[in-house]
Amino acid sequence: TVDSFHVFKSSEPEMMDLGKRKLTEKKSNSKIKELNRQIE
Repeated sequence: TVDSFHVFKSSEPEMMDLGKRKLTEKKSNSKIKELNRQIE
């Protein structure tokens, strides 16, 4: 169980990075949509 716990702990930051990346992608996508709306 110790090994699996260690693996889980080491993979946690990666999951956090993935979530942050998804959030920034959503934000940038919404910004692009706003810019496109302004151009129209």
